[in-house]
Amino acid sequence: MRWNCKAAKCGSCSAEVNGKPKLLCKTRMDALPLDQPIVVQPMKTFPIVKDLVTDVKWNYEVNKRIAPFTPKKDAEWKWMQEDIDRVQEFRKCIECFLCQDVCHVLRSHGRTDAFAGPRFLVRTAGLGCIPWIR
Repeated sequence: MRWNCKAAKCGSCSAEVNGKPKLLCKTRMDALPLDQPIVVQPMKTFPIVKDLVTDVKWNYEVNKRIAPFTPKKDAEWKWMQEDIDRVQEFRKCIECFLCQDVCHVLRSHGRTDAFAGPRFLVRTAGLGCIPWIR
């Protein structure tokens, strides 16, 4: 379930403002041009449910196909802090799916059958390895 956090933590307010991907909770009115109309639209890559709400369930279905990182039994691991820092950076994603929205392979070509999108490349990098997508 996605919640309305108003703090750029949940990604549920993803939309396009004047044709650019934005989190509406963090889009300041004073940062937009005052001499032009402000156009707010739903993300174009996903089917519209109602108003600004889009159906992003495809993203969750793809996520289920990513194999989890499962270390070998009795494996000994030695981690360097720099490796942990790198992986942690990838785990900061709030799954707003704006990167999926602007990906031309998904948006312009509709190739959800052949490409998982940028969010899932980041997801696999966050596992600390590059597992194969099943």
